[in-house]
Amino acid sequence: MTGLDHRARVHEELAGGAAIWPHLSTPGPEIPDIVLVSAGDVAARELSDTAGRLAAARPDARVRYVHVNDLTALGRPGTWPAALSDSAFARLFPTGIPVLLATVTHAPAVRALLAGRGEAARVRVVGYRDPGRPLPSAVLLEHCGMSAAALTEQALSMLKEPRR
Repeated sequence: MTGLDHRARVHEELAGGAAIWPHLSTPGPEIPDIVLVSAGDVAARELSDTAGRLAAARPDARVRYVHVNDLTALGRPGTWPAALSDSAFARLFPTGIPVLLATVTHAPAVRALLAGRGEAARVRVVGYRDPGRPLPSAVLLEHCGMSAAALTEQALSMLKEPRR
C-alpha cells in the first residue's frame, strides 16, 4: 500500500466512521465469505491476529476486514449523525454475509445500534463482559471471548454455517 493509499484509507475511516483494512482483507473485488470487524485498539490487535490465523486455517475463505472508529456509524441513518448511509453500510457489510464484530465496549449496546438497521441477526458481537473482579489482561480477553484463539474459533464456525 502506498503512502497515498494509506492516507486515503485513514481519511475514509475518520470521516466515515469505518473503513476496510486492505492489508488484512483478501485481495480482489469478490464478495467475502465473512466480514471481520474491530472497534477499539485491543479488539483490533486480537482480530488482526485472527485474520492471519483464519488465512492459515482456511486459505480458500475470502475475508473482508473492517475497522470501526465510531460505533454510531453502525446505527440507523437519521437516528445517529455519524451513521453510515445505507449504500456505504452495504458496501462494507454485504447482505447475507456473516459478520464477526469484536469491540471493547458492551455487546448489547452494539447489538442495539445494529438492530436499528435490522442487522442484529447476522452479526455476532463479542465485547466486554464484566468479570466481577480484577483480572490480568490475558485472562480478561479469554473471559470476554476476545482472544485471537477464541475469535478464530468463532470465525471458523461461522464459515461452516449456511448463509442466511
